[in-house]
Amino acid sequence: MRQAIERSLIAETSRDRAWSFLWDIEALAKCIPGCEDVIVEEPGKRYKARMRRSVGPFLVRFELDIGVEQCIPLERVQVMVTGQDKRLRSQIRQRVTVLLSSSQDGRCQIDLTADLQLDGMLASLGERLLGAQIEQEVDGFVRCIQGKLHD
Repeated sequence: MRQAIERSLIAETSRDRAWSFLWDIEALAKCIPGCEDVIVEEPGKRYKARMRRSVGPFLVRFELDIGVEQCIPLERVQVMVTGQDKRLRSQIRQRVTVLLSSSQDGRCQIDLTADLQLDGMLASLGERLLGAQIEQEVDGFVRCIQGKLHD
């Protein structure tokens, strides 16, 4: 199963503050639905995370490797997320790109794109069931970031 995701938001903050938040790994992790733990292996380059979520009838536990592929300070960060749930024999691969730009009134626009690929037993649930849940979780993630940057 493959899914492309795009979201944009205007944050009530400067680009500098938005960039700092994106690199505050503990704070950002709190916005990711189901994220239980994040470990910094190499700051700004490599991370590990544990996710636990109910997906349809399954409890999914992904062990994730997160690698920063590109970083242009205050402008762009691109990461590759890979992982698996061994119990459900399912794999995830996701490339996420975040672009920051300043709006005319000094606020920060954040554009997020993700290309998600899911294989294994979870993918067999089908795009209809999983697609809607993924969209809801991404929307929750975006709302959380917007709220944190508004404080």
